[in-house]
Amino acid sequence: MLLTATFLAALEPVEAGEVAQIYDETIAGRRAGPPIAPFFSHMDEATFWAMHADVIELRAYAVAIIKFMKPDARANFLAFVKAEYDQ
Repeated sequence: MLLTATFLAALEPVEAGEVAQIYDETIAGRRAGPPIAPFFSHMDEATFWAMHADVIELRAYAVAIIKFMKPDARANFLAFVKAEYDQ
């Protein structure tokens, strides 16, 4: 931790825009990005995307998807997930 702090203190100050650009070119560049149109099936594409997504992407898409489901579809989906993965 001390080594990291020393390294960061040695860097020249940068503007907020430069930090965002550095972030986009390094960390964000490693993400899967948004899912694309399915080549074979929606499930195949979703599975392929999820295998390459990082935890931030997985959480963001999962929460957004569940949030916008109709209440009955959400209840059915959550019951399926609970039955499938709570073992």
